[in-house]
Amino acid sequence: MLTLCNQKTNLFSSIAPVGYQDWVNAGAGKAGLAWSMGAMKKTALVHLFLCSSSAEINKSRFDTLASKKKEIEDSFGEALIWDFKDSRKQQYIKSLCPFGGVEDEEKWPAVQNDMVERLIKFEKALRPHIKALM
Repeated sequence: MLTLCNQKTNLFSSIAPVGYQDWVNAGAGKAGLAWSMGAMKKTALVHLFLCSSSAEINKSRFDTLASKKKEIEDSFGEALIWDFKDSRKQQYIKSLCPFGGVEDEEKWPAVQNDMVERLIKFEKALRPHIKALM
């Protein structure tokens, strides 16, 4: 997966995950923000992980990005999952792969290609807005 990803974008070029991980993270240009790709049994996804140690910073950043939701989703080309919960410190903006996950071995090429293309579009849609965050 990372080999394919690194052929198309450098977002994860310096990442060397531990073998047992079902996800990888890479910095998104500001402390407390990370690009992430992951695959579970039935689904795979990319997301922006708002992971500052401060719940208030994560909320403020999420709210700022959510205020640009239409612009971000229009740029991305489809609706995103805006996953905010007051009960947790970290927050997420996600996009799911429609082809399956780890258990769908025969679909891995399609899943991996979709995740990489989704990541590239995701980063392109969010990057200008990330630069403006505190």
